[in-house]
Amino acid sequence: MNGIVFDIKEMAVHDGPGIRTTVFLKGCPLRCKWCHNPEGLNREPQLMYRYNLCKGCGSCETSCSHEECQPFGRCLYMCPENCMEICGKVYTAADLAKELKANAAILGDDFGGFTFSGGEPLFQPEFLFELMDELKGYHLCMETSGYASEDVFTKAVEKADMVIMDIKLADGALHKEHTGVDNALILSTF
Repeated sequence: MNGIVFDIKEMAVHDGPGIRTTVFLKGCPLRCKWCHNPEGLNREPQLMYRYNLCKGCGSCETSCSHEECQPFGRCLYMCPENCMEICGKVYTAADLAKELKANAAILGDDFGGFTFSGGEPLFQPEFLFELMDELKGYHLCMETSGYASEDVFTKAVEKADMVIMDIKLADGALHKEHTGVDNALILSTF
């Protein structure tokens, strides 16, 4: 099963107990006005720009034959200031688990486990479940808004050792106004 990850933070200390690795999955059904991970909203890899570094040379307009550049119609390697990067990397659950385990081994007994965040980790449920199965034996935590079907939410909770759930707003009308979706599905998971 393939999934798309936009970041992996090692040495995280605020995403569950101990020193952890947090995996940020792309895609989120909410559009919170205060979102602090907007690069995680869209499900697909996307081209991100660092406008503050741009010198206006136009090199970024050059096309090329690199396979990874083709979806964006420009060469990602031409910019002398490295203003462009692809946000989102495709992994198989097995390959990502192998990479995560190798990096976790460095900490030995001080390693706290893995946390899955986003975006919204439940937006890629089958990938998340397979990844959790691959990492069985480690402490697994999920940070979620809870916006998922009851079946998906229940299965995720069963696989996780810990769930950190962020209720955005209790009032349904305000929730919809500020996140773009009603909170009935979220509140039904309690």
